Amino acid sequence: MMDLYWWSLWVLGGLAFFEPCTIATHTMLAAQCHRAGGRERWKPLLSMWLSRLGLLALLLLLLLLLLPPIHWGREFKAALLLFLAVVYTVSRFRYLPIPHLELFRIWPGGQNLPLAIRLGWTLPACTLPLFGVVAAITLSVHTLVFALLAATIFGTLFSLPVIIFALMGLRPSVRRLLTAAAQLTPFLTAMVLLGAALYEILPPHWLRKLMF
Repeated sequence: MMDLYWWSLWVLGGLAFFEPCTIATHTMLAAQCHRAGGRERWKPLLSMWLSRLGLLALLLLLLLLLLPPIHWGREFKAALLLFLAVVYTVSRFRYLPIPHLELFRIWPGGQNLPLAIRLGWTLPACTLPLFGVVAAITLSVHTLVFALLAATIFGTLFSLPVIIFALMGLRPSVRRLLTAAAQLTPFLTAMVLLGAALYEILPPHWLRKLMF
């Protein structure tokens, strides 16, 4: 089970950047850093990454302090994952009024902070369900070390594409690729969640039949 948890953190973090409501703002930061060039590009990138890790770690640690270990039933986990898969699918055809979690706003003068820090202290609406799954996994394990590692893995995979595109630049072909990714990623996310739901609810011999 722990192996599945670790893989989930990597997959969810990798998906987070490519969700539609995330790509635009993060691409803007990547373009700014690429234009800055040299050492100047690294300061905002590190600011975004470290502020994001700090936010995620803080949220997960607060959950550990406020809630006891939670052992989710397989049926409940499958139902929740199926619900999230439906939400991601519907979101491609219909606007869902889910607000961003912009925690920089609670800081005095937070709106005047650099873009990199504002992005680091924001969980966009389309990444909130992904972080919700990370939080649920963390509450299942309920250890300080796992919470810190979960924040580091999810936050780093979330931020890594920004760093890559800041270094390589955003040529027209790359922009077209990101536009396509923004359109397709919600469906990919829904498929990943659906697969996780099937893993939870189907007997092992059924899973072997589906895979082979």
